Amino acid sequence: MLENTGPVEMLPTRCVLVLLLLVPWARSLDESNIHSEQFWQDINAAQDQWRAGRNFLPGSFVKNMLSVLPARHERLPQRTVDVNGNLPESFDGRVVWKRCKGVGKVRDQGNCASAWAMVASAVFTDRLCVTKGGNTEISAQNVLSCCKECGTNCYGGYVSDALVYLGKRGAPSYRCHPYEIYGCPKPGALDCPAVRALNPRCRTSCRSSYNKRPYQDVRRAGGAYSLANTTAVIQSELVARGPVAAVMDLYEDLLVYKSGVYSHTAGHLLAQHPVKIVGWGTQAGTPYWLVVNTWSPVWGDRGILRVAINTNGCHLENRVFALNP
Repeated sequence: MLENTGPVEMLPTRCVLVLLLLVPWARSLDESNIHSEQFWQDINAAQDQWRAGRNFLPGSFVKNMLSVLPARHERLPQRTVDVNGNLPESFDGRVVWKRCKGVGKVRDQGNCASAWAMVASAVFTDRLCVTKGGNTEISAQNVLSCCKECGTNCYGGYVSDALVYLGKRGAPSYRCHPYEIYGCPKPGALDCPAVRALNPRCRTSCRSSYNKRPYQDVRRAGGAYSLANTTAVIQSELVARGPVAAVMDLYEDLLVYKSGVYSHTAGHLLAQHPVKIVGWGTQAGTPYWLVVNTWSPVWGDRGILRVAINTNGCHLENRVFALNP
């Protein structure tokens, strides 16, 4: 059972009404599928690009990691990007920017639908390092707790709104305001509690052991923007300024991804899920995006996902966002 790490917050009436209306969406996950060896075997028999297997222990409540908010076409002003005529066949930001420790860091959202806040703060963290140096990690917990216009905290939110928030309000460092939700990992698999995590309140000061006032620690981003649905544009932006955020359609089969180049093969659409793109490459002739997820290093390929470019059925390229550090 998850131990509460802060005072219990009552959701505003508006949020409660939204959640009641969205009960069918929240229950659309067939938990039996992701724990079924037959489901994995059917996926593996249907294609040879990627492998499915166990990521979650039986009895794990996976739906608590998923947003219950409605799908939305997230919009930001589109940036004009100069396409790089010398793009490499493969690019791994974890290697190119190895001095930036956050680029390859796999975060653990726990049983809270906080990927929107984690991805936004991670992209800001990476871009600060890539363009300005230093390894100051921006607090995902601060964005999760304090961005009231971004969504409903642990019930989900929108990464585009979080990026705008980081430009307008900014956020302190992880050292000032660390993540307060317990993770789900167990040896070899994830085990998420039955109860969705309660979101700690927005803090107006750093934790007592961190000897800085909030205004000394807050970093504000520049403007947030979207990118055109073009592989070369996304790759050029990534090389020039650092990792980008993306929103992909999340199907049941993604929950059982273990390795290879993923494309949707089986299962129902569950939600929209924010991720971070850090590079690209080719495997067995199939081009892919190199993606860092937020379900801990226990999930998938040590927390990393390879998604087929333009043919994946997850609309990943349609919703790519970034910000100026």
